[in-house]
Amino acid sequence: MDSLLLLAASEAAAHISPVRELIAQAIVAIIGFVLLLLVLKKYAWGPVLQMIDERREHISAQFDEIDRKTAEANAILADYEERIRRIDEEARERINAAIEDGQKTAEDIVSHARKEAEGIVSKARQDMSLELETARLQLRQDVVEMTLAATGKLLHANMDDQKQRDLVNQFINDLQGQKAENA
Repeated sequence: MDSLLLLAASEAAAHISPVRELIAQAIVAIIGFVLLLLVLKKYAWGPVLQMIDERREHISAQFDEIDRKTAEANAILADYEERIRRIDEEARERINAAIEDGQKTAEDIVSHARKEAEGIVSKARQDMSLELETARLQLRQDVVEMTLAATGKLLHANMDDQKQRDLVNQFINDLQGQKAENA
């Protein structure tokens, strides 16, 4: 059994030494990893984190700038929309004023044309009345002269020309008086 124990011990010793070796390697690897972490933290991790923080701040600043410019653009857009609305209102007011002026001008033209037409009609009536009166006077003179000629031929009496005219005028006046009574 001794030999068995020895054999078992030697086998155990053979197994123990690789385990020790593994443990030693693990400890060396852990120490190396910890040293690597410390070196990386000091020389790489800090700058990387600082660069990430700077990038985050830069992106945040860009978003703030975008928000600010968007707000400015919205304000400018609102201002332009207000200006366009006012321009549209002014244009409508000007169009309405022009329409009203046009209607007033048309009414003035129509009124002026009516007045002119009334004036023309009134003048035509006056002219017609004057021409009628002139025609009556001319007709009267023609009737007087025709009557004188007719009576002169009929009477061949010794009446002078003035007596004949007076007689004819009296006859015409009597005719006009009878005409006025009949009318």
